[in-house]
Amino acid sequence: MKSLRNKVIMSAIVLAFALIATIGSTYAWFTVSSSVSATGLTLNVQTQNSLLIKTVTSATEVANDVLDPTEYKTTLTTADFATTFYTGMSGWTLYPVTAATGNVDGTDTVYTGLNADALTFYNPTSDLATAISTTLTTGDVNKATTGSVIELRMWLMAQASNQDVVFTNLSITPNSGNALSAQDEVVNAVCLGVKDVTNSGTRYIFSIDPDYGFAFVNGDLGYEGDATDSILSNTALLADHSLFYGASTVANESTTVIGDATVVASLVADTPTLISIYIYIEGWDAEATNGIVDAAFDLSFGFEIQP
Repeated sequence: MKSLRNKVIMSAIVLAFALIATIGSTYAWFTVSSSVSATGLTLNVQTQNSLLIKTVTSATEVANDVLDPTEYKTTLTTADFATTFYTGMSGWTLYPVTAATGNVDGTDTVYTGLNADALTFYNPTSDLATAISTTLTTGDVNKATTGSVIELRMWLMAQASNQDVVFTNLSITPNSGNALSAQDEVVNAVCLGVKDVTNSGTRYIFSIDPDYGFAFVNGDLGYEGDATDSILSNTALLADHSLFYGASTVANESTTVIGDATVVASLVADTPTLISIYIYIEGWDAEATNGIVDAAFDLSFGFEIQP
């Protein structure tokens, strides 16, 4: 039974941190216990050349509040995130959610795309056909008890000229503190949604092993008794993933040609640009099972100016 349970030496920015993710015991990914938690966040952020960076200090902060370049740095550490926006960082919780969107056609839930700006939970009463979709709200982000997603926000500012920025060198690796080998699979269920909030850009989705292959089996809550119990048949969802620039070329994941990497933000000189990064467990991922309970993983990524 299968139950559910950054060092870019960016010519721009480096963001590296470790993250503990635990998923509570479940019948399926969307039925979670209250024991889920995400703790132990360590950050190191560096910039080079003409790119400056600073953390967001409050949820209401706008670009006009952060125009002074002396407030920016070339290196950020965990202490820089000890702001109003990040209060309680060590106690945040992380539950499985999904970026898959679609509709119920009377017999099955049909998934037609991905939207990381509309992350949802699915709470079935008897099967997927009667599922109720609940949209993620601010009460689910960076919270200790009700939290489901971690969000990092930071301001980027280019001083030289307009610059296109790409996501780079994504690495998600099992932490040596994992007690069970099955916990290492958590790294394959992690997704990151990256967005240029200032310019209302798309929230691009990145991961190191994108799939939507979670399958119910007889006896699991949500099982319908037919081949459509697995979302894997909708491979078109992978086309909605974005390419990061890295050391290897992997379909729906990465490219070695920086010009082919997805542009996540276009910076205007001397104009602050707000970047938002969602970190979440994709519940429809094949590895989003009970095996990743209490798992720990290291996460690193960065941004780089695209020539």
